[in-house]
Amino acid sequence: MMDKTKHKLPSGIGTGYLSIMMIFVVLTLALLAALSLSAAKNEHKYSLKAAEYTADYYEADLKAKQTAARLKTEADSFFSCTEPEFLEVLDAEEGLEYTIVPEGIEISYKTPVNERQDILTTIRMHDGVCEILSSRTVPSGEESVTDGFTLWSGDFD
Repeated sequence: MMDKTKHKLPSGIGTGYLSIMMIFVVLTLALLAALSLSAAKNEHKYSLKAAEYTADYYEADLKAKQTAARLKTEADSFFSCTEPEFLEVLDAEEGLEYTIVPEGIEISYKTPVNERQDILTTIRMHDGVCEILSSRTVPSGEESVTDGFTLWSGDFD
C-alpha cells in the first residue's frame, strides 16, 4: 500500500516576497543616492557663490580703505581739513558727502560690492588723524541712510 500522504513544503517566506523586498531596498537606496547627489550639487553651487561674494566684499573693502587713505593724504597737504581749498577737492570727488563737525570733518562715501550692495564708509578727519567711524553694507541705490531698523509706524500713507 502506498502512502497517500502529501509531502508538505515547510511554510515560511516565499521567494517572490524576497524578490519584492530586494527591489524595494534597491529603489530606496537609489533614491537616497540621487537626493544626496542633488544636495551635494546645491551645496557646491552655494559655496561657489559665497566664495565669489566674499572675494567681491574684501576687494570693495580694500578700495574703501584706499579711498580713506587717499583722502587723508590729500588732507595732509593742507593746513586744516576744513580749509575751503580742501573742501573744493572733496566737492570735485564724485559720490562723496561731507559734514563739518566741531571735531573736524566727517566724510561718507559708497564703494560698490556687487550690483546689489555697496559698502558705506564714514570717516572723520581732524588734526591730521583719519579714523573710520563706520563701514557697513547697504543696498545699492539706497537714497536715505538710516542708523538702524526702520519700524513701521502703522500708517499706510
